[in-house]
Amino acid sequence: MKNRQVLKVFNKTIKEIMPSIYLWLFIGAIASALNTLLTIMIPKLLIDAVMKKVTISYLLKMLLVIGVSKYVLLETNKWIVIKQNNQKGILNQRTMKRFAKKITAIDYSYLEDPDILDLKERATFAVQSYGALEVIVNSMIKFLTAVFTLVGISGIIIQFNYLFLLIIFVLSALSLVFSYRIVIETQKSTQLVIPINRKYNYYVGQCLNGSQQNDFRIYNMSDMMVDKIADLNMESMRWFDKLYIKIANILSIQSLLNHLTQFVTFTYGAIRVLSTQFGTKITIGEFTLLVGASQQFSTAFMFAVESYFKFIESLNYLEPFAQFMALPESEEKHGEIVPESFETLEFHNISFSYPKSEKKILNNISFSIHKGEKISIVGLNNAGKSTIVKLICRFYRPDEGEILYNGRNIEEYDYDEYMKILAVVFQDYKLFPFTIRENIVAGRTNVSDEEIWQVLEETNIKAAICELPKGLDTYLDKHIHEDGTDFSGGQRQKLAIARSVVKQGELVILDEPTAALDPLAESEIYEDFHRLVRGRTAIFISHRMSSSVFCDKILLLQDGEIKAFDSHTNLMKQNNLYSELFTTQAKNYQLQII
Repeated sequence: MKNRQVLKVFNKTIKEIMPSIYLWLFIGAIASALNTLLTIMIPKLLIDAVMKKVTISYLLKMLLVIGVSKYVLLETNKWIVIKQNNQKGILNQRTMKRFAKKITAIDYSYLEDPDILDLKERATFAVQSYGALEVIVNSMIKFLTAVFTLVGISGIIIQFNYLFLLIIFVLSALSLVFSYRIVIETQKSTQLVIPINRKYNYYVGQCLNGSQQNDFRIYNMSDMMVDKIADLNMESMRWFDKLYIKIANILSIQSLLNHLTQFVTFTYGAIRVLSTQFGTKITIGEFTLLVGASQQFSTAFMFAVESYFKFIESLNYLEPFAQFMALPESEEKHGEIVPESFETLEFHNISFSYPKSEKKILNNISFSIHKGEKISIVGLNNAGKSTIVKLICRFYRPDEGEILYNGRNIEEYDYDEYMKILAVVFQDYKLFPFTIRENIVAGRTNVSDEEIWQVLEETNIKAAICELPKGLDTYLDKHIHEDGTDFSGGQRQKLAIARSVVKQGELVILDEPTAALDPLAESEIYEDFHRLVRGRTAIFISHRMSSSVFCDKILLLQDGEIKAFDSHTNLMKQNNLYSELFTTQAKNYQLQII
């Protein structure tokens, strides 16, 4: 993506989030430039007044006017800077809000694509860690201030001699060429150090990871990790040492050019004061004006070019953000029909492969589920069990075939309304650092505490919550909330199941809902399963075949195809993968009990 396209995305973001920031950029730049020009003019005005031997009263009036003008400009600048800082903070917050909203709006398939996930991380780094938006705004402020200042100063210098202005411009440009060399060398070194820093951050992250500490201590890995980090640190420092030497050499040449500029300025000014060789004689006050204007010209010119380069550099950093924001949003919400009560769900000749993969996860499968049925989907790892859930949830679209809800393609239904009929506990479910109540009701306002406690009792987690001082108002995750709690894996799983039950979805999907539970706790969940789903239609996925005993039918998946779809009793009478897995697991459980 070219800088022009990135700038287009940036401009669109600004206009949609905070268009007034542009107005304050111009106002701030003009006020700052006026302050600089006034600072240059003050010595001339005072010296000329003294040389003309003006009266004390006139001089005092002049000082008063200058002082008031300077005060007004300084206070105006201060107020504008405060305004701009507030706007930059709000801009960053609103941008991250838009970014988070974008993540939820793109196709789910993008969120399982490693390239897109990498793009998301780089976009997050650009906005949050590097602060690209704020840097761009700051660069624009400095650039505009420098340009307005240059215009004013050029008008002053050209009154003395336009050739002198050209000489100052050339010397300033040469100095900036070397400044650009510093930028280039820094960028080269940064790119070379990035792989080292990535490894460095990884090893440091491993040392700080609490879940790794057991292995560090048991296998005495601490010294090895520290040595590895030290080696990477030294390797990084060697690159920076080379960079600093190059920068020092460049700065020496820059310093020589700056001194040459000062020499030319003072020499030309002195000649104009003492003779008419380059024009009419100038006063001492005009001499100070010339010197001050020349120095400020070099400074303003440097700021203009450096801020421009910084602007371009920040656009490069912002490119991942622009690319991510340009991703097409999901079309899943385009349906308009509101789903009626659940009657049937049918997979009709469904085939599916994940993006960037030629392997067919599901190959021309067809089955139907009717109201009130409890279906268990079983199979070996990577058989396609969880993929069926993702297709039902419209996270992906089938490559072939269609999924029918009450005889109508699920894509025809309004996405948000369709989501209301689903209550899902995913294999990689997530609980959030909110209160227990907030996690269970998930934003719904029509759930009473009585309903919550009833479901918590049915999932055998009520007693643990009652022991907490704040009960349902206890926060999860002690890393964020000091008075929070960290439940065990099994307890968190029960909370996730309780959340799905409270939702009252007509189709309950439990994808490995007991993965974190021990066999006894798992057995309790199975025994209460029918009561938990309250007669609703349910799809149950598990590696543990014992879950199937409580279901009406078992859908047996193998190599992306349906090998059987029948009751537990009938499947056990046959020689198939299901009966083999069930028998093997039953024997293992018996051995564990013995």
